[in-house]
Order: sequence, then structure tokens, then C-alpha cells
Amino acid sequence: MSIVTAPPPPLNPLDLPEVRAHIGQYLDKSSAHACLLVSRDWNASFADHIWREVIVRGVATHPGNPPLSLLVRKSALVRSLRFDFICSLEHLSVDCDQLEYLALQSPALGIHDLHELSEDIHTKFQELIRRNERTLQSLKIYTPKPYLSTRFWETVLRCQNLSTLCLNCTAIEWKCSWLFWQICSRVASVEVANVRFHEAPVTDGSSPMPTTPFRRIRSLHLKHLDGMSLIQQLGVFKKCPQLTCLWWELDHSEGRSFPAKVLCESIVTGQWPHLHSLSLSPNCMTDQDLAIVLGGLNPMTVLELPHADIGSLASVALEKHFPTLKQLHLIPGQKGVDLGALSNRVLIQCPNLKSIKTEVMSVKKLSELPDVRWACQSLHHLEMRFDFSLLAGQAEQEARYRDLLLQQLGSLTQLRTLDISRRQPHIATEEVGLRLSLSHGLHALSELGRLERLNFLGSEQRWTMNEANWIIEHWKQLKEIKGECSPFLETRSQVVHALREHGVALYRP
Repeated sequence: MSIVTAPPPPLNPLDLPEVRAHIGQYLDKSSAHACLLVSRDWNASFADHIWREVIVRGVATHPGNPPLSLLVRKSALVRSLRFDFICSLEHLSVDCDQLEYLALQSPALGIHDLHELSEDIHTKFQELIRRNERTLQSLKIYTPKPYLSTRFWETVLRCQNLSTLCLNCTAIEWKCSWLFWQICSRVASVEVANVRFHEAPVTDGSSPMPTTPFRRIRSLHLKHLDGMSLIQQLGVFKKCPQLTCLWWELDHSEGRSFPAKVLCESIVTGQWPHLHSLSLSPNCMTDQDLAIVLGGLNPMTVLELPHADIGSLASVALEKHFPTLKQLHLIPGQKGVDLGALSNRVLIQCPNLKSIKTEVMSVKKLSELPDVRWACQSLHHLEMRFDFSLLAGQAEQEARYRDLLLQQLGSLTQLRTLDISRRQPHIATEEVGLRLSLSHGLHALSELGRLERLNFLGSEQRWTMNEANWIIEHWKQLKEIKGECSPFLETRSQVVHALREHGVALYRP
């Protein structure tokens, strides 16, 4: 008599720890936490992902913080540690020694009666950096503490693998300047915002500026610096030959001394051959200067020029970048031209565009090329006002242009954010914006199934439950709406309640 053995049950891929570990890389914390509860094996596979990133908010007893005793036991798994508004020392004392990312945000520490606590916190933070000097790759400090000590900067300087340094809301003493710039010479990304650089003593004839090039810096972001002239800041840029991303944010008061000519010369002479991302805010250049900059740059992927006085010359120069542009932020300055026609050309001729933020477009501009489809079919973020006011009293034309616009918007099936808000919604205006209702052709947007955020601040809608039910059925990924959905209290309450029942938060102005 032969014995028949049953075949082994098929192997479930989730029984393999390496498969679970790979899946864990793509889960958010809540999903990973649910996986912890399945079994001991699953707990072991997903624990690393739960504890890899830890955020500590406020005091130690904040309800959102991980239990201190548990954090101590899991400290070896922590790779990213962020302190938000910390005012206690317990979590700072946890013996994490494998950190790759460390951030401290403590806006309350400059208050006089917290001075002693502030000193203790920064001492503990310095010790935490020292314990992780072998592994630390990214350091972010947001604190109004008047000065970070020389010893603090010496500790940071010992972090040989540091690649990102972000500093916000503090001051750098003269005696620490050389340490700070030496650190910058070793990293790939530097962000310095709202920082005061103190001048050298009168008896000290040495220069406050670095003399050696920053050959490793690829990304540089300077914003609102005190104690450094714009020429000195530009001098820092010119010492970064490998620069690929430049963000330069100025105060409006600095516009009078903006070194436009020097910047133009630097770009035309090929100062940054690898630059592909540029942000200048506020823009203080004339149309001619801006045309020189845009014409001298290599093809760009990111251009942010808010408040730019862009005219005919700069508009033509911008076309050079249409084939490569992925992100465009273009708000005209006081002398800027109407960007409606330019914006339409961007949407038609930029096939790789992922994000566009620009000014109002009169829908009559669409009539210039009515049968041409927008090329930016992979667009994720669209922020633009559409103005129908020039068609007031022309119902037939208004309906035709509205249908054309909705057809173009409806073709952007990858869209995550649609923002048609006014820049200053509190200011009364005769401008007529885009109506998003079933009676005005909302059904043309039924393919925007990936939409997550919809903003129409300043453009009041007149929704009923019909629109609410349509949104729930077609925009299943929608998480947030900003704007007045109805002027009628009872209807508005019904719409808001229905949307919130399906996980959509609605914020009124």
C-alpha cells in the first residue's frame, strides 16, 4: 500500500521577512503600525520602519510623542530625529548613536525666563551631535538663540559625512564665522535663512568672507541675511562651481542695491555650467536684465521668478527653457506684462511640466489656439486664476470658452492640486472666476481621479448636494477644499457635512 503525501501548502510571499521588509519601505506609519500587531515575525520585520523616523513635539508629556521608555529601548533603530518646540531634556538625552538626520526647532528658547533651560537644551543637542558625528548626514537648526557657541560649531565640523546644513533664525558671531564657512565647504546642500552675520571687531582687519571655493555645494539657499551685502552673497555663489540649484530670497528693501549687472555677467560667462534650478524672490531685474539671465542659462528644469517685471524680451528668452521646464513660478511685478498669453504658451509647449504657479489668465487667451491641446499632460500642480470678466454679457461666448477651458483641465489626469484662488481674496473685485458646478460643466473634470486639493478662495461657488455627491463619486483621493462652497447657510452645512463624512476637510476663508 503506497502512502500519498499531500503537497506542501504554497508559500505566501509575505511569509518571507525580506519581502515584508521591502514592503515596509513604502508604508506610512499608521499602516506599518497595523502590521506590527499581526504576529511576532511581522513585528520584527516592520519595527525598523516604525522607529526609523521619530518626531518629538513640545514637552516630554505631549500626547503625540513616543513613550520615553520605549524610545530608549528602540534608540538603536532611530535614523531620523526631529525636535519641534522642545522645552524639556528627557528626549534629548536618549542615547541615539546611529542618526542620519537631526533637526531642532525651538522658537520659544529665546524668551528671557527660559534662558537657563535654553542653555541646557543646546548643550544636550550638541552632545547628541557629537554621539552621531560618524553617521550624521543632515543637520537642521531653527532657533532664535542669540548665539551658538564656538564649541557647538567645532562639534558640527567633526561630522565628516554631513551633506546638508540648514540654519534658520539665529546669529553667527565673528569668531565662529570661519568655522561655519569651513563646514559649508564640506557639504553638498546649504540653506541659511534669517541669520545675522556679525561684523569683525574694528581692530581686526581680516575679511569676513570665505577665501576658498565651495567645490562640494550643489544646492544653495540664502534668504534674508543681515550683515552680508548682496555683493558678498553673490560672491558666495560664485565660489560654488558645481552649483545645480540656487535659491536667493531678498527683502523688498534690498532691491535698490541688487547687483543685476554682476549676476548677468556671471551667468553669461558660464559661472555655473551645471545650474538647472533657479529661484529669485523678489525679482529686482528689468525686462532686459531678465532676458540676459534667461538667455545665458542652460536649459532649466525649475524657474521661480515671483514679482518679475517680465516683458517681451524676457518672454522670448523664456521659450528656450520650454522643452525642459518641470516647475515654473511666474508672478508679474508692478511693471510686468499680462502673462495670460505666455501662460497659455507654457501649457501648450512644456511637455515635462509638473507644477505651474502664475497670474490671472483671461479665458479669451484660449481663443488664440483653441484647437491645440495642452502638452503638460503629467502636470501635478496648477495654480492660476481664470478671468471671465471680459466676456460679461456675452453668454454664448462665455459658455464656449468655459467649455474649452474645462476640456483642457479635464485632460490633466495626473493633477493633484488645482488652485484657482485669487491672490488677495479679501479685496473686492469685478473679476469673474471659474464656476465649478454641474450646470457649468463640472462633469468635464470627471477624469481628475487623483486630485487631492482644490482651492478657490475668493471665487465663491454655489454648490448643492448634487455637486457634493458628484465630488464624492469622482474625486475619491480628494483630501482638502479651501473656499466658500455656497452662500446659503443650510446648503453649505449639508455640503460640508457630506464631504467630511468621506474624509474631505473643507476650509472657509
